[in-house]
Amino acid sequence: MRKFCLIGGMGPQATMLYYNLIISKYRSLVSTENYPEFMIINLDLYLVDQFMERRDYSGLADYLLKALHRAYQDGAEFAAMVANTPHQVFPELAEVSPLKLISIVEATCRRAGKQNLNKSLLLGTKYTMQLDFYPSAMSEYGIEIVVPSIEEQKYIHRKIFDELDKGLILDHTRDGFLGIINQIAENQNIDSVILGCTEIPLVLTEKDIKNLVVLDTARIHVDEIVDEMLAK
Repeated sequence: MRKFCLIGGMGPQATMLYYNLIISKYRSLVSTENYPEFMIINLDLYLVDQFMERRDYSGLADYLLKALHRAYQDGAEFAAMVANTPHQVFPELAEVSPLKLISIVEATCRRAGKQNLNKSLLLGTKYTMQLDFYPSAMSEYGIEIVVPSIEEQKYIHRKIFDELDKGLILDHTRDGFLGIINQIAENQNIDSVILGCTEIPLVLTEKDIKNLVVLDTARIHVDEIVDEMLAK
């Protein structure tokens, strides 16, 4: 098994979700009773948010790179970040990282491409919804990205940071997210939804969303992480 490091803490609930998903996926693919060995480096979500708020992308990249060097020194062979938002600096980071990196954006694009999608609604932090890294990557697969209105983006962002990051799972928040999805589905002819924050699946799952393909970025990412773990 290849040695893996999860760059976590962005946020804490997503890190726990990844931990459980990785173990579950690994156990479903191996024929023994073994559990996967991997390391987690837990970063400070507050610092990551401050870098993003200030648009200090070089500062964010440096912060992440330090974690990757720690992982490399501890014997990791590859790594992945548990959040979509820091992938704003993924291209620059991948160029200088001492480890191979598994991109959540690239993994999601590959999955979307296989499903012949045309137009997808992107949900996530305000940074993820407003920056170009998803639209640019999806355009290579012929997929158009649409996002909620600015007010809806503020609502989603607030719910992520004030509730989901703190482990608060509330029915009215699920209803609010579904209301946004359903309204956009009616008006903009989308065929899919990207859960582009790895904590959104804590409150909103594929079972909740009707008549649309759901791209759960956390689960898609974990599939590729575990495949890489088991690669020979």
